[in-house]
Order: sequence, then C-alpha cells, then structure tokens
Amino acid sequence: MDSPSVMGFGQLPPLSAFPPNPSDGQTVVIHGRTYRFVLSIPAWFLDGPGGGGGATVTVGTTTTLPPGFPANVTNTGTPQHAILNFFIPGGGSVTPTPGVWGGGDLWNGGQNWS
Repeated sequence: MDSPSVMGFGQLPPLSAFPPNPSDGQTVVIHGRTYRFVLSIPAWFLDGPGGGGGATVTVGTTTTLPPGFPANVTNTGTPQHAILNFFIPGGGSVTPTPGVWGGGDLWNGGQNWS
C-alpha cells in the first residue's frame, strides 16, 4: 500500500496521529472530528459536516438524443444524495428539427426518440 494521506477542510492532524495499517472503512476520532479510511485511494477523509462524508452519487437514467441535440445532465436527487440523469446525443449526421420535450420522451414530427 502507498503511504496514506489526510483529506478534508480546515486544520488537519498530521498523518502520525492516525493508526498504522488501517483497514478499509475504519474510522477514528481526533479532536472531536471523525475520519474514515478509504483503502482504494489510500487516504483518511474527514467524515460528516464539512468533510463531505456520507454524500452519495448514483447514476439514474441515460437517454440517447438525436444527433445535434446538446448533452445535458440533471440531478433528480438532493445535493447530498445526487441521482444524475444523462442525456447524450447520438452520433451521425442527421440535422434535427426542433423537438418538444415531455413525459420523458423526445418527440419530433411524430417520431419518438427515447
């Protein structure tokens, strides 16, 4: 394992304040602040308010739009627990005409692109 680091905001304790050879998900409280170890990085992260701990990002839906339409991402979750929906234009050289968005489908001249 590479030498771990400490991530967070504000005054952070030195790495020597943390236990050696931590396991993934292990937590430690130093000066009233909780840090969680992430083995895949490896780093100790400030957990909870101000540290970003507990936030989640989930991929919701991915919708292919007709070529030429702009890509877009919307969050249907919350700032703390995001659910991201992706709208990606398909490839090709078709020139789209303006469509109408509604009900989760894109309609253009009676043709459904979803």
